[in-house]
Amino acid sequence: MVTLEEENFYMKIKNFFFLLLSVLTAYAVVHFITPTISASPLSSKAFLSIKMNKSDTVHFLNRVAFGSEPHTFIIYSGKSRKEAIDHVLSSIRTTSLIPPPNWVHDQAPPFWGRSDMMRGDQNHFDTTRTKEFKSLKRWWVREIAQTKSPLTERLVLFWHNHFVSAYSGVGRWSISLFRQNKTFRRFGGGSFRTLLTRSLKEPALLKYLDADKNKKGKPNENLGRELLELFTLGEGEYTEKDVKEVSRALTGWRTARFKNLTFHNDKWAHDRELKTIFGKTGYHSQEDLINLLLDHPRTSEFISEKFWRYFVSETWKDKKTIQHSAKIFRESGYNITELLRSLLESKAFWSPKARGSIIKSPVDFVLGTIRSLRVSPQNFKQTENTLKNMGQELFNPPNVGGWPGFRSWVTPSGLIERVKYVQNLTSTGGVVSDPKEIKNIEKYFAFISKHKERTIDIFGERIEVDPNTFSAQHFLSAYGRGFGTKRRPNLTIGFINARLNKTFWGTLAIGFDVRKEKGFRIKFREHKCYPRCFNYDNLDEFRKRYKGLNIELRDSSQKVFRKIRLFNNDEKKMVAIVAGSLDVIAELLSNGRRFERSQKNRDWATYLQEQSQKFKNKSWIKQILKSEYQLTASHGYRPKNKQMGMMMSGKPNIDGIMPGGYTPIDNPAGLREANPKIFKNINLADYLMVLPGEFEGKENNLLGILTSPVYNVR
Repeated sequence: MVTLEEENFYMKIKNFFFLLLSVLTAYAVVHFITPTISASPLSSKAFLSIKMNKSDTVHFLNRVAFGSEPHTFIIYSGKSRKEAIDHVLSSIRTTSLIPPPNWVHDQAPPFWGRSDMMRGDQNHFDTTRTKEFKSLKRWWVREIAQTKSPLTERLVLFWHNHFVSAYSGVGRWSISLFRQNKTFRRFGGGSFRTLLTRSLKEPALLKYLDADKNKKGKPNENLGRELLELFTLGEGEYTEKDVKEVSRALTGWRTARFKNLTFHNDKWAHDRELKTIFGKTGYHSQEDLINLLLDHPRTSEFISEKFWRYFVSETWKDKKTIQHSAKIFRESGYNITELLRSLLESKAFWSPKARGSIIKSPVDFVLGTIRSLRVSPQNFKQTENTLKNMGQELFNPPNVGGWPGFRSWVTPSGLIERVKYVQNLTSTGGVVSDPKEIKNIEKYFAFISKHKERTIDIFGERIEVDPNTFSAQHFLSAYGRGFGTKRRPNLTIGFINARLNKTFWGTLAIGFDVRKEKGFRIKFREHKCYPRCFNYDNLDEFRKRYKGLNIELRDSSQKVFRKIRLFNNDEKKMVAIVAGSLDVIAELLSNGRRFERSQKNRDWATYLQEQSQKFKNKSWIKQILKSEYQLTASHGYRPKNKQMGMMMSGKPNIDGIMPGGYTPIDNPAGLREANPKIFKNINLADYLMVLPGEFEGKENNLLGILTSPVYNVR
């Protein structure tokens, strides 16, 4: 039974919904049906020397930041428009202010071996990945809320919604989502050529768009189609033939799952035949394809149009301004900052038509409100769930098209969440108000903002061990093919956190196969070891990348020594111990879940036992090891539990935040009193709203402003 109070609340939301739609409809009528006079981007730039008034300042901060903030309002108010643009573009960062969770610096988890884990280990593995994802979302929310360069986060959000990948589609690869975020942060304001190339090599994107399935003779079109439709040209600017040929050009780009989930260019999987793309025929490689795309005139226009919708307006277009910006973008060598500068310096951007013509996303609404009011909400750790309930879960957009934005944010359920949020935020106890707690937030922020990122340290203590003992913390089997089929039987196994004397491997994957004429073979491949199988200190980096090792049962000692002549002593011993311990590997294999569920693993365990004695008798193994040797490992994968976030003095991170990098005030209603310099000549509506007309001459009712339909546009 719905109470009268609940009925009134939902009626208010219904009215709110229709009011906001009416605002959008009014814009559509004015700017699409009514003829408009184009604001020529080529005319005099005198308008850029105009000093920014309160309306200009709020409009500007709602586009390059997440709304007005006390300190930024003071900084930009009174500057010329040109000075403001120069200042904000110079503030773009390439790293985050808040250090990411500790686990992002660890070696990637062994997703390749999950199927071989026993049920309890699988559950633990999956639970840990879920915790990682939650901590990753929490980190980015905290970064957006506290950064002193909100434009950086705007750009990172833009590129996340352009080169889309989502947690739900990448097999729990949270570490790859973080690395992709890091790429957007590092290159998102620089060269689009570099960003495009790096983004296409990001394992999160490759996994999301099935690039591992794209190989010579059997191209998968997912990555090729989205590259054309969503990343560069736009819908309708290419043919189906182009999609097929582009997909062929992209064959071979995939993820090295054993090598810390890093990019791998598989030359064997690349289609080296002639391809015709956009009417141009050649042996197009992946790099050739990128050049063809950037030579295409539509690419600069497409990216310029997306920047227009994100930074200028969702309700109207000024074609001349967009074309002019596209020209500048192309002629600058695809410099992203120059594209943004050209839009911000256009008459269209400063036109009244542009103001309030973009619907705030949940990130804009929630984190923008926090920054504008300069408060630290109680239970800030729930913010990522609040955003999810409003329709924007960070790192997890709904599909390859990303968050559609605009009217998709205007839903009854989403608006209910917005009203509830600001009601809670402005209610008694909605924000941190205890002076001691605020002081702790200040201390913690000072600590983490000076924190230096640590590098990966896979192995911990480097204690001396028996020089003839190869030891690993974990062992798992990966994929394999059984005996009795037309294709060659093979098996891949992996050791995690392995060492022999002074040499360490984060992952050492070893392959076995049986060829009809040549028999049994042990294989080491560089793209299946982390950091690498063998150092090859006397080879250049390019040649190291493609080195590997095959040890065949029939190889003579002379041949084996010739193959391993470039290895150091520890690496030679590792090869000898692995070859001489096939019975131990067979026993480890029999402890896995794949062994329980798959006949091929049982057959391989039997086969390795049979081959074991043949290798033990090899003279080259005895010559290398000279004495007793041992291989030790534990089947399974259950590393020690690690904290998901930053630590300070052994205590978990503090939940509160420093909005915009500044000390939070203890009551949102006290915003005016805390900032008398700003509110001397303006009211709250002028400060918080791009279109404050609704509140002109009215009392400064903070909750009324925050629950107004017009507060939802920027």
